[in-house]
Amino acid sequence: MTDRENVHSVTSKVALKKSFFNTQYCHLIFTDQRIIVAHYDPGKALDEYKQQLSKKTKSEDKNTLLLKVGIKFRSAVNFHQRYLCMTPEEIVNDDPANFSILPKDIKSLDFLKGGSCKDEDGFDTHNPDKLYIVLKKNGKKNFYIRSCFFCELCDALNQIIPDAKINECRVTYRC
Repeated sequence: MTDRENVHSVTSKVALKKSFFNTQYCHLIFTDQRIIVAHYDPGKALDEYKQQLSKKTKSEDKNTLLLKVGIKFRSAVNFHQRYLCMTPEEIVNDDPANFSILPKDIKSLDFLKGGSCKDEDGFDTHNPDKLYIVLKKNGKKNFYIRSCFFCELCDALNQIIPDAKINECRVTYRC
């Protein structure tokens, strides 16, 4: 492993299963040394929206509804991209609910590609990708990822855990 840790991939709005009916949204940040789980706080996204709105309204002297909607949409959708400019330690310290998962703490890992099928009208329905991590100390973490970046995340997991077995639709690791 290198001394300098680099962020390789950031997933947006991942559902972390807390209990049977309770999920919490977060972002998964894959570095070359660990997985960082960053709590999604809608309040921070709203603060970023207000900052961007104040910059735009000062520069253009217009306060239009379309401008407000566009900035609000971009700040919510692109909120996860701010982690690409931060160091891993800044990401972990950004919110008290953020934590990291080191490879030495992982007992087992399963990453399953979500299936897709067509209904009778011809529309595709996609099930989320599932990442199950069983930790040696703190139980297990179940993540549901709404993305189409399965291969990219497999590569990121392979950098963190080189011993993981990668198949076409599945990544497995057992300690």
